[in-house]
Amino acid sequence: MRGEEGGEYHICSAGLPEVVGEFKEDGAFDGVSKFSHLINEDISIYRHNGVWYIGSFVEWPPNTFYRCGNCDHGPTPPLEGWEVADGRGELPIPTLSTSSCSNKQEL
Repeated sequence: MRGEEGGEYHICSAGLPEVVGEFKEDGAFDGVSKFSHLINEDISIYRHNGVWYIGSFVEWPPNTFYRCGNCDHGPTPPLEGWEVADGRGELPIPTLSTSSCSNKQEL
């Protein structure tokens, strides 16, 4: 399952609390939209070489917490299928949503 082009995404729960929250479109990377966390702008949902990641752009290469390596590498972030990347993320894995977490706790 895949989100819509542009717009916003939400992560309502994840093993790393810093990735939980709302993400808005913030430019492009790898030829598609990149989405930045509204509170912690260092955290982004982005595609690199066709693979979708959730990570930090503070350093290069980015510090990736989660990746969707076995997902369809389309133009929008996948909502499911994420996995811990290189031991940097923590379980439980995030699930993305295109609707608000208003009925859930958002950090």
